[in-house]
Amino acid sequence: MPVIIICLLIAPEDLSTAALLFVTCLLMMFIGRISFKFVFLLIIMGIIGLSILVMIGSVFPDLVRVDTWISRINDFMYNTDGGYQLQQSKIAIASGEITGVGPGNSMQRNFLPFAYADFIYAIIVEEYGLIGGFTILGLYSWLLFRCTRIVTRCPKTFGAILAMGLCLNIVIQAFANIAVSVQLVPATGLTLPLVSMGGTSILFTCISLGIILSVSRYVEEAQYKQAAIEKMENASINKGYQKLKKSISSEYQKAWETGKTGFPLIDACMRCLKETGYLNFRMRAMVVSFFTHILWQPWQASSQHLSRLFLDFEPGIHFSQLQMSAGETGINLLRIYNPIKNSLSHDEDGTFIKKWVPELAHLPISFIHEPYLMTTLDQQFNNFKLGEAYPNPIIEIKHARKKASDILWNMKKDARVKEENYRILKKHTNSEKNKM
Repeated sequence: MPVIIICLLIAPEDLSTAALLFVTCLLMMFIGRISFKFVFLLIIMGIIGLSILVMIGSVFPDLVRVDTWISRINDFMYNTDGGYQLQQSKIAIASGEITGVGPGNSMQRNFLPFAYADFIYAIIVEEYGLIGGFTILGLYSWLLFRCTRIVTRCPKTFGAILAMGLCLNIVIQAFANIAVSVQLVPATGLTLPLVSMGGTSILFTCISLGIILSVSRYVEEAQYKQAAIEKMENASINKGYQKLKKSISSEYQKAWETGKTGFPLIDACMRCLKETGYLNFRMRAMVVSFFTHILWQPWQASSQHLSRLFLDFEPGIHFSQLQMSAGETGINLLRIYNPIKNSLSHDEDGTFIKKWVPELAHLPISFIHEPYLMTTLDQQFNNFKLGEAYPNPIIEIKHARKKASDILWNMKKDARVKEENYRILKKHTNSEKNKM
């Protein structure tokens, strides 16, 4: 209804602009996937509204320019020459040929009414030839193409529809003006956007382009942020560590995810996380350190599993935290957690381990942190069989920790790593000067 009302208010003085707005709204409804019944309803209401205007204009010609509309339609349909304006327009287009007569050398501008407004396209073709004419068509087509790309990439529906509507309004107006110059449609009085002389037309066209550019900037910023997130998901922020290649072991990964590594505290943490969705900071850092350092697996392989389990998952923190715990930021202190030492220090009585690894609950405290130290006799006394009731360690931890430590500490001396350290610190920290 608002579309019909606005168009009916414009139509008595400028039917061409009203028709342009009406067609643009129809196309926006189609692009916005509005039900066809509403589109047809709008068309029917438009026909009814136009009929009412025609009837009013027949009775009160001073209120509605019905006579002008009929005259232009009759000239288009029954006058093969198209009237004086179209005759001069055709002469101008024919005179231009391929390359044109040159800038400022047009003769028909002296005879063609509104040569710098309604029929500016004919003068462009006369002066610049078919090359200039097709260039104008190409520029408007390129504008439509660029706006279409903006719409397809815009994450916000309102911004996409707004940009597309304004673009269609400009392009349809341009093509309508060109069509009038070559007698494809009746005379409309529409200007050629950004080309025809006229302050109001240029002003509103520039406003429309400004809004389109604003939407485009929003799309670019959204894409940049998304690309940064995707990059952080898959690559170390310190580019020096991107050359660190680790092979993925499905055996290690499965054991770590299911809490069956043979290291009680690690297994307790992973089982607790699966059940509750939460671990404290030290535990989070430790399980990632165990995965990336002890098992020597890429931190990217742990990301998806952990992100599904953490109830407080936040992308902006998660991926950078993983890289820090993996020791691949370069700016943080390298910490390779020893799960045995942490178990003895922070769960001395084995309370946490007993709760989440119940198969170890009946073991003496002396073995609950390191069940793999049990002899065959110890296992018989405690009715416990290592490898069945609880898995053997999947890796020799002492050798694995030394290997990881040697490699990562040496990489901190790498020139590329140091260069990236400086870049990261410069970007994400404030200098003393900026703090003052």
